Amino acid sequence: MVTAGNRILLFGGRSYNVKYFGDVWAWDGKTWSRVDRDPTPPGRGNPAATWDPIDSSLFIFGGSGFNSSAGPGALGTPLGDAWSLTGGKWTQVNSSGPGRLAFANAMWDGKKIVVLLGMPCPNPSGDAWGWDGKAWLKLASPGISARYGAASAESPDGKALLFGGSDEPGC
Repeated sequence: MVTAGNRILLFGGRSYNVKYFGDVWAWDGKTWSRVDRDPTPPGRGNPAATWDPIDSSLFIFGGSGFNSSAGPGALGTPLGDAWSLTGGKWTQVNSSGPGRLAFANAMWDGKKIVVLLGMPCPNPSGDAWGWDGKAWLKLASPGISARYGAASAESPDGKALLFGGSDEPGC
């Protein structure tokens, strides 16, 4: 979920390890409405997501998708794809950067999208990557211990707040 101007955008989600969603809904303070159209990215839970105010787009990276070898309630398989939604249309982004990450964070720093932390399985990540609209660049360590599932928020001027998360190995 991200703030996009005067709306809140909700992307994806999952029902156990049975059904994954890949659609986007907007809340304008009164009603929910779907803002994207098919085809959508593969459904997923826990992607890194942020709003890019420069081109008015929603950017998502990774998350967890359906895991056919696990039963209901299990965690999905970490994904490593990136997508951008502009004007209701999805475009897949070159994803030769961070690799497969579930429970990662994304934010807009005023110049580029930054994806950091997350779970590449089996160990949490402390890495940070930047997407400038054309290419991925591994960034200097943010100085935050490796973790996944942290809560994050950002202000319009690019400042970020990160809270919590887990450093337990998993998957």
